[in-house]
Amino acid sequence: MFYDQNVGHACHAIIQGKVLQTGLSFIDDRDIGVWVELPLNKDWYNDVSKMNLFEMQVDAIDRLLKAPKLNRVTTAQWEEGLIDVRKFRDDFVKKGEAIDREFGPPIEGK
Repeated sequence: MFYDQNVGHACHAIIQGKVLQTGLSFIDDRDIGVWVELPLNKDWYNDVSKMNLFEMQVDAIDRLLKAPKLNRVTTAQWEEGLIDVRKFRDDFVKKGEAIDREFGPPIEGK
């Protein structure tokens, strides 16, 4: 459900849900949950606009693996997270099939 969000925020959430199939999230040194957010901007759109969903998903994983380490996350945590993402990527590419999740219920306007 997307309550009290503008179209841009709703679209961002849908793209993240469809394209990003894994993430990097941690509890930082302040005991606060933090995660890597990939930029969804014009440059990203230009790069992926001709890709199919599977290719976009692999691209998102590759971008995640290239992301800089988050501040306040230990190097050990970061490296452990990257190991999990790499394993996910290997399994995902071997399978060779996009993950196409359904969203619901439908978004209704006011």
